[in-house]
Amino acid sequence: MGTIAILRLAIINTVGFSASTVMPLWLGGIAAQFGMPAWFAGVAVAIQLGAAALFNLATPLLFRNMLLLPLARYAMGVAGMAFLLALVPSPAVFLVAALLSGGALGTSLNVINRLMGSNEHVQHGYALFVLMEVVVATILFLAGAALIERFGLMAIFVELAAAAGFALLILLHFPTGSNMPSAVGQTDPSANPRAGLIGLGAFAFFFVGQATINSFMPVIGQAAGLSSAAANQIIGLGMPFGFLGGMLARFVGERVKPVMPVVAVTMLLACIAPGLTLMPDPSIFRVGVIALACSTMFVVPYFFAQLGASDHSGRFTAFGPAMMLTGLAIGPGIAVMLKSRFGIEAVGLFSSSMLVLGGCASLLARRTAGTARGALDSQLSGRDEMEDIETGCEGAVAALKDWIAALMAGNVDRLETILAPEYQFTCSPDIIPGGRLDKSAFIEMDRKIRNSTIEIRKLAARRFDDTVMTMVFAEVHEEVAGNLGPGMPSAEEMSAKVNGHVFAYASAWRKDGGQWQCTSHNVIATAR
Repeated sequence: MGTIAILRLAIINTVGFSASTVMPLWLGGIAAQFGMPAWFAGVAVAIQLGAAALFNLATPLLFRNMLLLPLARYAMGVAGMAFLLALVPSPAVFLVAALLSGGALGTSLNVINRLMGSNEHVQHGYALFVLMEVVVATILFLAGAALIERFGLMAIFVELAAAAGFALLILLHFPTGSNMPSAVGQTDPSANPRAGLIGLGAFAFFFVGQATINSFMPVIGQAAGLSSAAANQIIGLGMPFGFLGGMLARFVGERVKPVMPVVAVTMLLACIAPGLTLMPDPSIFRVGVIALACSTMFVVPYFFAQLGASDHSGRFTAFGPAMMLTGLAIGPGIAVMLKSRFGIEAVGLFSSSMLVLGGCASLLARRTAGTARGALDSQLSGRDEMEDIETGCEGAVAALKDWIAALMAGNVDRLETILAPEYQFTCSPDIIPGGRLDKSAFIEMDRKIRNSTIEIRKLAARRFDDTVMTMVFAEVHEEVAGNLGPGMPSAEEMSAKVNGHVFAYASAWRKDGGQWQCTSHNVIATAR
């Protein structure tokens, strides 16, 4: 994925987080705007952030058979309309708008981070994400403040709707790379789910700890003897150090394994957090502000890099925003309860414990990945022996694997672009009467397939001029449902013919408009 594409994704990702970015601008006045009690603002925030986190996590379940980019476009369109809906002068409608916007933004964040997580260099990409997000989020915040001052509180939602429209425009013209996952249900066959889940836990622990201490920085500043205005000024001046942290992450890059900066930062902040609350001092407060801003932006790309290593299709990076939103939702609430019952010292200690857990979980994720590495390396080594791909054939092979992934995810519509208009499928008449199907008939037949699993046993690819030939041995497990049409076998008969067999396929490919398409696909033998 090129730098321009990453920057485009970064802008869309920032819009995905826009609800939480500008929330402080309307949080204090929204209850009065609708003539509601103060608790109304808290309910609206909980609904919006809760929906964002839940939909971010539930996207693979709710939209498993959808293509990623169209799903992101629909989600961003819904978010834009929901922000406009918030302008209706009704508290009930406002809560509905909060629910719709939160769910839509959570879904878009899943897709965008899924695409970013499929990038070959996840850490480099997220370092650019961090830098761009600091810039765009600052623009959104300052512009929103100016709009509110001139036009009133509800003008902020017009800005958010415009931002969603701009993100939608970018998505409509976003290029599709051959290495990107195309469907929500597509996964990496070599994924390590256990390491990915532990890595998500590490991410969540970190942000619970970070948000706990970060939300109380103004209070900590006052405890250190600073006025409220002075404490807020120092916090404001510390924010640019977040940009410095992103630049540092970009500079260090992939020279170190992700677990090293993750553990270093979590342990650093775990020491700073209790120091801020147990020994309140203006100098310590200033150091804490800078360290918190810089280290958070520095470490986030490495958290995502660790998640990306667990599944190269980006499945676990897609859930990263939910972990961040969970921390932002849980941390401040726990901090308030701890302070009221045990004093501000307990806030620093709790934050420190969560940060330590985040570092330990990251180490465990790394160890889990390492334990499985021997088997994984063996599997990959076997794959190298199974794949014999001539230079220049990589694009066609990527399109072939995209085809297989689409079938396994049930995304038959993807075949409309993978198969050329003149596409022909041939096989033995014993499988299909006549032994031949054109593109439309082949796609219609594939719509009857359920629970498809296709495992490549051997793959070879050769190129002559502009034509690539792929030869594959693949084990097929799938069920056929429904009526296949007149003269065709029944669903039960067709299932028996294909399910559990190893077939030998030969396919021809050509490049059309920058995209490899299959012109001919042939079942040349039933190997088993």
